[in-house]
Amino acid sequence: MNEPPEPRATGDWRAGLRAAGPYVGLGLQLAFTMVFFTGAGYLLDRTLGTSPWLLIAGALVGIAAIFIQIFRISAQMTARAERERRRRQRGGDPPS
Repeated sequence: MNEPPEPRATGDWRAGLRAAGPYVGLGLQLAFTMVFFTGAGYLLDRTLGTSPWLLIAGALVGIAAIFIQIFRISAQMTARAERERRRRQRGGDPPS
């Protein structure tokens, strides 16, 4: 007879969320950066009557800030991976 499949362990689900957490946080951080700078440009345009120039400038500054964040995070991840690789080599563990 067919038995229903066993439900997946909640630990697998939680481990997946834990692994995805940094990437979700990064995505939100990048989105809020763009919204902040573009919104600031928009509000300054409305206040100063310079539409659309400060909105465009804010968007460009937001894009530049996002590239800087991506570069910094990439450098941090590379350094962390290199430290982990060295630690495994010293410990005799095969690198994965």
